[in-house]
Amino acid sequence: MNAQRWEKERSAWLLARSRPGTSRRRRSELLQRRAARAARLARTGIADSSRHEDITPPLFRRMLATDEGSGERLLRFIAVPLLFALVWFALWPAALLAAGVYFLLWRSAPRLGSLWAWPWFAAGLFLLGGGFAVQEMSGLGPGAWFVAWPPALHVHLPVLVPSWLWAQASVALVLVGMQIRESGWAAVKPGSGVGKAAAKKNADGSFAKVEDEDLVVLAPFTGHRSGPEDESDPGEASGFQSAATEREDPPIPPEISDDEPVFENEDDFIIFEDEPGTSR
Repeated sequence: MNAQRWEKERSAWLLARSRPGTSRRRRSELLQRRAARAARLARTGIADSSRHEDITPPLFRRMLATDEGSGERLLRFIAVPLLFALVWFALWPAALLAAGVYFLLWRSAPRLGSLWAWPWFAAGLFLLGGGFAVQEMSGLGPGAWFVAWPPALHVHLPVLVPSWLWAQASVALVLVGMQIRESGWAAVKPGSGVGKAAAKKNADGSFAKVEDEDLVVLAPFTGHRSGPEDESDPGEASGFQSAATEREDPPIPPEISDDEPVFENEDDFIIFEDEPGTSR
């Protein structure tokens, strides 16, 4: 995987648990397209394809789209951007922090393997609950409160700022867990990462050096010894032994002269000589 991150498996997991036109279906389609491009690049060296790939539109465009008439379209054109702006204004620190943490996890995924969502959910809820408990036990009260009459908004900055940062950190942890789950990491089996020890390349792209004691000899009869007396043989001392050294050479037949008969026992053969006056 040019650092592949199990895009095919994650896409299939999301596809089986999503409905058409949803954000989860869109993420499944994006992962499927990325996996297809990586496969084409590894097979032919070309990542582009002439086949048109339909991708579900993002949430903003889906919320703007309507067939209810011009009035509904105008209302959505005003309300949807305003809603997105309010959410971004309230949670932009948490969103940026969550994006940074998830990016680091995504970069380390080939080594780590499966990413777990539940620790981030648990950490976010624990941090949020701990913040409320500390605030209640301290007796400082809320950092801001509203008085109905006369209308007034009272702000206590020494309490409001730490509470706001605490809440943003808690929401960021929860958002990391949501991003991990909605990216299909549950489809990756635990322990699928390669780990540091199995890395074959250095950070600069060069191949890592393997020490001599870590080398594995794949030749036959490696490490075979028939006894301690064989240690004197330099070939066996290196861990190799040929099968031919264990077989005895066949006896070499004596040389045969041209003047000697080629029969082993001459008495077993009768030579007929032609008598005078006879013909064959």
